[in-house]
Amino acid sequence: MQFTKFISFALAFLSLGMLAMAAPLTKDVALAARCNCNDDQVLDVLVDLDAQVKADVAVIAALVAKGDVNIADYEAAIVTLTAHINAVVEVFVQLPGLEVGVQAEAIAQACADILIAIFAVLNTCLFVPSFLSCPSLAGLDAAISGLLVALNVCASGVLSIVIGLCLNIQLILTVNLVVFVKTIAVLLPLGL
Repeated sequence: MQFTKFISFALAFLSLGMLAMAAPLTKDVALAARCNCNDDQVLDVLVDLDAQVKADVAVIAALVAKGDVNIADYEAAIVTLTAHINAVVEVFVQLPGLEVGVQAEAIAQACADILIAIFAVLNTCLFVPSFLSCPSLAGLDAAISGLLVALNVCASGVLSIVIGLCLNIQLILTVNLVVFVKTIAVLLPLGL
């Protein structure tokens, strides 16, 4: 008899605790409070990378606008771009692999903007003789695929959103199939 009273009290107390856990919160607070997320860190790093990539892309676009055919100039700009991407990959590797929270779409949009800027400017460089044989393009391919893999590890599920935002990347990648082998290998299982 005493045991059943104790069990009834414990179950009543437990149900009140469950009710408190299920209480609705505001939309932003709800996900942030219940999610073990690192969205803010990932987004901050991607926003910084976006600014660096846009500066690097502007350098490459200026070379294209000038009609520069000196492959060494393009090589230097691509090496700088690759270094910026690799620095971000190292930061992402240090972050724990957590769930994606409230800012998943913002993270995906920042990553899509970076990829579109890179591939769009590289597509304009195709007129340069022997541009596709640049040794630094292989490093850029490895850096981009590393960025995508690291992003998928530290912000799981974001790459599927990125692919939806970057449908025109498929055309650019298929044109430059030989150069971006590793990037295609990362994106192909995700539905590219």
